[in-house]
Amino acid sequence: MNSVVQALLHVPKFVNWLESEHEICTGDVEERSRCVACALRVLAQLYWSTDSTDNAADAAVTRVIRTLRDGKSPC
Repeated sequence: MNSVVQALLHVPKFVNWLESEHEICTGDVEERSRCVACALRVLAQLYWSTDSTDNAADAAVTRVIRTLRDGKSPC
């Protein structure tokens, strides 16, 4: 699963969609935490940031995997 996520983060069209086309969920915090696209958006921002820390990136990866495992996406 990590390999798939890493491959997706290297597809410019996908990252651009996450950054510009996917609207941030408007639901409550719990609903937003279950959105796969929102979780991937945070991970992409951390992945390509020069200021991110390993802890923040690890937390973002964990969130993406948990979100994918839960299989829910309100967006």
